[in-house]
Amino acid sequence: MTTTTVPVPQPITLRIQDFELSGLLAIGDEQRPRGTVLALHGGGARAAYWDNPLDPDGSLLRLGATLGWTVFAPDRPGYGASAGLDRAWQGVDAQPALLSEALDRLDVPLGDGVVIVGHSLGAIVGLRMAARPPRGDLIGYAAAGFPLLYTEEQIAGMALLDVEGPYARRPAGAPSQMTADDWFGPEGTWNAELRSLSRQLLARVPAAEFLAARDAPAQTAEIAAQVRLPVHWTVSEHEATAAEPDTILAQAARIFPAAAVLELHKQRDSGHNISLHHAARAYHLRVMAFAEECRLRAMP
Repeated sequence: MTTTTVPVPQPITLRIQDFELSGLLAIGDEQRPRGTVLALHGGGARAAYWDNPLDPDGSLLRLGATLGWTVFAPDRPGYGASAGLDRAWQGVDAQPALLSEALDRLDVPLGDGVVIVGHSLGAIVGLRMAARPPRGDLIGYAAAGFPLLYTEEQIAGMALLDVEGPYARRPAGAPSQMTADDWFGPEGTWNAELRSLSRQLLARVPAAEFLAARDAPAQTAEIAAQVRLPVHWTVSEHEATAAEPDTILAQAARIFPAAAVLELHKQRDSGHNISLHHAARAYHLRVMAFAEECRLRAMP
């Protein structure tokens, strides 16, 4: 009987432009990876979102590397080592070129192509990369938690936030429209001990990118119409940060007319932060199956 050694994600810091970009890197085959997954965390999160500290089996980094892929989860510009970065670099239109440069700086083989896996605000950045590819080796785009539509209450709540400073913040005395539990599903679908790991998992949301999340319903269809890559779109069964799941899926089905493939999926037993739920492994397995299909499609 043989045992499989699960690759452990390693912290990494890259020099990009005139600043440092931190993140996590997991490598399955240093000589010839099957491909590379670029995993983009959401607003207010960190790279550790993709490597649940309480559940190694729920880690996209470890699963992808075990399957022979390189998985790179950067702290996106404005997070981690680049917290406080100039506002001009934090916007979602500036990030694609920076993230593409980061891939080149990894100094490891990228394999047979790069699949973007984005969550929430990271999926907004990923959509721009998929629509206007900053490189020629992108072969697929997977999104989850994308804020495609909002309820009236959610729109009103975002309008209260102050975005004049470096970070989006709620003015003193302004009513809160959401609680921490809105980012997760019902009790029992995630480990409540994650609350004690907020320093490792969470960060303040740069105001420059929050604007893209706020305006996503008005901007996304035009951008999505330009995507020609295969697309995998997931919404959580218990999504509470955007409109209800079936409405989101119906809208997603309409906005990708040029996508080579469009897969729509509702992840059961999960809230917004899918990769921190007990259902994370099920979701990640679907994402990696999609990545394999993208790889096959891209091969000569």
